[in-house]
Amino acid sequence: ADWIVKKVNEVRERNSNLVCRQFVSGEKFLYLGKEYTLEIVEKDLSKAEVLMQEDTMAVYISQGLSEESRKQAIKEALIKLYRQRFAEIVKERIEKYSLQLKVAPCKVVIKDQKTRWGSCSKKGNINLNWRLIMALLHIIDYVVVHELCHLKVMNHSKDFWNLVESILPNYHESRKWLKVNGNRLGI
Repeated sequence: ADWIVKKVNEVRERNSNLVCRQFVSGEKFLYLGKEYTLEIVEKDLSKAEVLMQEDTMAVYISQGLSEESRKQAIKEALIKLYRQRFAEIVKERIEKYSLQLKVAPCKVVIKDQKTRWGSCSKKGNINLNWRLIMALLHIIDYVVVHELCHLKVMNHSKDFWNLVESILPNYHESRKWLKVNGNRLGI
């Protein structure tokens, strides 16, 4: 009974961090662990654009959109930016850690996964969730290393965790951070 109460309280606490977006100026969005203030700018444009400056994510959208179309345009522009930037970072991180582990994934795919940060198939394909772009770089590194380690050990045995730890000695902290804060990484 005590364990159940503890788990229910953990879920409640995690759900209190859930992100509910309005897509309005002043709202905060994470990028590599840093908060940026959303600034909406209406211009005569054919499609939305996002420019990141110091502490601001400026989203330029077409004028005269309905409220729902406006929100959708902002959301799509942000997701496009996040996915592009994440793909660039992941390419670099995969190269770095593949060399250290002496492995090479067959394919790396950036996905829109609802319940997973990453996965590795028996064929050697790695899938990564673009929402990780909102986390600090060491969190991204943890997920990348985790999935690359599966290319050597296809389970979560002691050997697997020892391999992860050989590359990232503090992986426990990143793993815990994701469990506690993962629901903040959303749009």
